[in-house]
Amino acid sequence: MNDLRNLSQSERLEHVVRLLETRDYVQVAELSQTFAVSEVTVRSDLTELARQGLVARIRGGVRALQHGNSEVGFDLRLRLEVDRKRAIARLASTSRRIRRSKPTSD
Repeated sequence: MNDLRNLSQSERLEHVVRLLETRDYVQVAELSQTFAVSEVTVRSDLTELARQGLVARIRGGVRALQHGNSEVGFDLRLRLEVDRKRAIARLASTSRRIRRSKPTSD
């Protein structure tokens, strides 16, 4: 398993969402140990995920929204790694413009 102790907040949030794809519930204490951060930090992370509409906060942890619903799964994946997806889109757009500007040999 990868070392999860030095993740940024966005990486921790993504990991929690991925955990919830296979589990119904994750506890604050477990995440605190997994990420080697305080429970206060974990609660802050979970509050952010709930604010984004990705999870439901419950006492002592967090649960997936409508577990097992494929539409929710897609919605979660859509919100993950947004910066990387935008970078890929920019690169693809640039590549397409370059190909259009090259003269063709007929």
